Amino acid sequence: MKNRTPFATRWVSSLMAAPLMATLACSSNDNNGGGGSGDGGGGGDATVATAAGDLLQALLDWENVCQGTPYGTENEAWRSRVRDWYVKAFTAPGVAVMPQMIGACIARLRRPDCTFDDTRDFPECNFRVMPGTLANGSACTSALTNPCQSGFCKRGGTVGDECGICTALTPNGGQCGTNGAAPCGLQSHCVVNPADGAATCQSTPPRGDVGASCSSNECKSELRCDTASVTCQVPAHQDEACLHDSDCERPALRCDASTEPHKCVARSGENAPCAAGINDGCAEQLACDSKTAKCVKKSLANPGEPCEQGIVICRVGSCSGTTGTCPQVLPDGAACDSANRAQTCDVAATCVQDKCRPSDPAQCK
Repeated sequence: MKNRTPFATRWVSSLMAAPLMATLACSSNDNNGGGGSGDGGGGGDATVATAAGDLLQALLDWENVCQGTPYGTENEAWRSRVRDWYVKAFTAPGVAVMPQMIGACIARLRRPDCTFDDTRDFPECNFRVMPGTLANGSACTSALTNPCQSGFCKRGGTVGDECGICTALTPNGGQCGTNGAAPCGLQSHCVVNPADGAATCQSTPPRGDVGASCSSNECKSELRCDTASVTCQVPAHQDEACLHDSDCERPALRCDASTEPHKCVARSGENAPCAAGINDGCAEQLACDSKTAKCVKKSLANPGEPCEQGIVICRVGSCSGTTGTCPQVLPDGAACDSANRAQTCDVAATCVQDKCRPSDPAQCK
């Protein structure tokens, strides 16, 4: 997926919705994660702070290798805010940090596997399947962790506020997809009946094998949903027929629409001609410069510096399409306006009731 917001930026931006750490759950109020130990990515015991730092570095390295975003030069203050943010999430009430689980995710990130658009597709990094220990009605946070027994922290109506209430999920057969309805439970999904338009929760079938329908179900991770037959198929190889980029082997190939029938071809390298847009034809680590119509390396920009979506990426916040510059970063406690794209709260903070507030599960009471 080209011209997306870099995954590392989504993790640490003030508007992040579902970061990788979203659901390390069970129960512990111990600041060392319940005394657990395990592989923090390189062997040996790992404290929560060490695991958080190792995970952050592994994520940034994955983003660099697989997406070409040159993270690695962030200052210590930036890293410290992110590490502290993770540690608070790991040690929140109802959440038990398991270093061995984090270590498995770190090992996956360090492989690396660039066939996915972001790391939440990695089974080893899907911590949301573990429920927490807080009963329904308990205060919770949905910004980083999932400490509820039900697996669902229902947020309030205040923009940017990460706090909510532990709420029961909708059981199979229950109505879903409407305003105010809780999501379906684990291993379930919302299905619309084409006859009457009614939506109910139903058990999610296993991911499809080759030949299985993918009209309403996902394929196994090594397969793709063929857009012509709407069935799970092996990704198309070089010079084989395709309709869309998703039909071709990732990440090396794309679908060339200039031929009939369309066929899978290699993505373009640095300085090769390209067409600006979502399907620009460049390698995943590159982006198409609209000014030169050539594939170029991505770069990072500081607050107030010029930026361009998908090419020159803001270290904090998002590139303003109006000014073409990175937003001003506001300190914690400063007045803010979530609708003003020219400014943003610092990393690991959100604009809540017109004030920049650091993310902290302990605030949810």
